[in-house]
Amino acid sequence: MNIAAGNETELLRRLYSENKWSQLTQTAAAIANQHPRNREAWRYWGIGELALRRGGVDKLLQAALLEDVEAPLWLGVLQEFSSYAPERIEFG
Repeated sequence: MNIAAGNETELLRRLYSENKWSQLTQTAAAIANQHPRNREAWRYWGIGELALRRGGVDKLLQAALLEDVEAPLWLGVLQEFSSYAPERIEFG
């Protein structure tokens, strides 16, 4: 995937806002693999995996290590909902 650097964040935000979880996950993974220090790509990769119930915590932790300011918020939300049954939590 060859995405212009300036459009990466905009594309990820659009996919997130449209609840296109599978496409968000794939796009964010491609960006993070191509640019390992792109903290927003790691965050959106984690969010996409969470929405698809495929994990995602490891990606959010990586984003937090890269000093993404929103990743710790998502991790905090996960902590709050950790006592709920996973099938009761919905995205979008």
